[in-house]
Amino acid sequence: MIFSSSHDVIQAVGKLSYLLALTILFNSVQPVLSGVAVGSGWQSWVAYINIGCYYLIGVPVGLLLGSVFNFGVKAQKAVLRVKHLSGPNRDDDHLMVEN
Repeated sequence: MIFSSSHDVIQAVGKLSYLLALTILFNSVQPVLSGVAVGSGWQSWVAYINIGCYYLIGVPVGLLLGSVFNFGVKAQKAVLRVKHLSGPNRDDDHLMVEN
């Protein structure tokens, strides 16, 4: 209740906080491992591994979270709300989704 007292906001943050914690963990481990590999002279391996992880792990997990677990709809609503709140843009008014 530090930033919002809205029940909807608190509920949404509660649902997405586990995903956020997991992504923070993965994003903190990956640069360390890449840095060690580059420091060891394995730059080409790091490039191939990063590309492979993006296409073999990142894209399928993104599709899984977006379509199966319906996180994609939440992200779309968030983007539309930020665009709506950031200023008048009449081109996006027809895209605004109300709850």
